[in-house]
Amino acid sequence: ATQQVSLLDVAWQIGKVTFLPVIIGLSLRYFFPKLVESIAKYINMLANILFLLLVIAIVAVLILSADLRAQLLVGWPAFFAVIMAGVAAVAIGHLLGGPRSDQRAGLAVACLARNIGLAIFIASLAGIAEALFPTFLIYILLGTTIQILYSIWIKRHNASSDS
Repeated sequence: ATQQVSLLDVAWQIGKVTFLPVIIGLSLRYFFPKLVESIAKYINMLANILFLLLVIAIVAVLILSADLRAQLLVGWPAFFAVIMAGVAAVAIGHLLGGPRSDQRAGLAVACLARNIGLAIFIASLAGIAEALFPTFLIYILLGTTIQILYSIWIKRHNASSDS
């Protein structure tokens, strides 16, 4: 049996993981610009390392679990639906990111990541996260692939625009 998920729970989660970090980041940048500039490189490096560790953990789970690998064989329609959702998230973030390329890229990647986080949160509240785990895993793996391809494209696009 699944539980009802309240709109207030979802709104609170969105506020905590979306708006609160943005408000904190903008406040730090406003009040301590030199500090933020000096630690930004290290924070980005830490984020990249943590993301890489997540991908390694997912691949390790896939290698070690034959049952999970069998569950991930969802068929082409589901595969393409996940790809379309990921591409749409990146495209929407890119298009709404404003005139600066770095902001566009940041919002595009954030849109891709936030969707899965919110989906996992709602599924957890409803008590169905375990049943949806293979779908979440597929989204994370394909989303990572989409994000890498987008990052390569945006870097090449920026390099050609600069020259």
